[in-house]
Amino acid sequence: MKKTLLLAALALSLQAQAQSPSTGGDWVGDLRGRIQIHGFAQGGYTYMKEPRIPQDAETSTFELKRVILLAMGQITDKWSFLLMHEPVSGRWQEYYTAYRFNKAIGARIGQMKNLLAIENPMAPSELELIALTSQATTYLAGVAGDAAYGNQIGRDLGLVVYGDLLKDHLHYELGLFNGQGINVKDGNTHKDFQGRVTYDVAKGISLSTSWWLGKGHAIADHRYTADVKAGEDYTRNRWAIGGVFKSNTGVYLRTEYQMGKDATARSEGYYAVLRFPLYKKLEAVASYDYVCYNKDWETKQTNVVAGLQYWFYRNCRLQLQYTRCNPKNDQGFDKLEMQTQICF
Repeated sequence: MKKTLLLAALALSLQAQAQSPSTGGDWVGDLRGRIQIHGFAQGGYTYMKEPRIPQDAETSTFELKRVILLAMGQITDKWSFLLMHEPVSGRWQEYYTAYRFNKAIGARIGQMKNLLAIENPMAPSELELIALTSQATTYLAGVAGDAAYGNQIGRDLGLVVYGDLLKDHLHYELGLFNGQGINVKDGNTHKDFQGRVTYDVAKGISLSTSWWLGKGHAIADHRYTADVKAGEDYTRNRWAIGGVFKSNTGVYLRTEYQMGKDATARSEGYYAVLRFPLYKKLEAVASYDYVCYNKDWETKQTNVVAGLQYWFYRNCRLQLQYTRCNPKNDQGFDKLEMQTQICF
């Protein structure tokens, strides 16, 4: 509970001190003006009946999916920090400080999103799907991941150098990470090298490639290969290429192909997400999403999503989505989800 209240206490403390007549000078008021408190909550309803042996697994539940509290501080024109806490799980998701020397180069150190995929660095409050990322991103970028890597919500501890070149048309990020996930020390002495390069080809069109090269330390037996056991180090490489299209009329398309290798297991996936306006603040959302976790085992699944979202106030929305899930060599099933998003 103390962790949950930390960000709110920080804001209230600064406000109280700034309003106190005994406070000397205006440094507190200046500091308060440099710190912003934001957050969002997502919750709703899910119905799913998944065929299993010996009996079907049926889900029908209201749920609070996530609550995020953020404190962002611009200490100087070049120096900033970010703190992000998730009260539902009680975990610190991000905490880092960054220094921007100029447009061409900056650096941040701490716990942050890893650099693989277009979707991973995007906030849940802006992703179109209630399930958030595609199956490939969820697996390869460690958003949920395999048991050997754990649920790392797409984040890790490390150091990233970044900047904008070619008149801001090219954005790059290069980083060294533990490769072990959030809030823990590295499980071995190897560091993972990650990178992302995005180029604005034309107005509204960008291309991106990203990679992850490293050696993981398994915290459990790997789910999709027998070659990785708990406590072992194993080769873990990923690569992705994709693009984004945005039109002046509000049409948005994001697509990407990803591939990976865990020890001897080769995986791949691709997705396409489309949204377009229907009437005023009402939008249609559609997605095609394929993943193969191990090509030798043919552990494949394809998800097709269709839905609506209505933006009723700034970044607040109502979402309704239907998903058809088709696992290979197994019976397909359906999922119906509704979600409310509140941002402040």
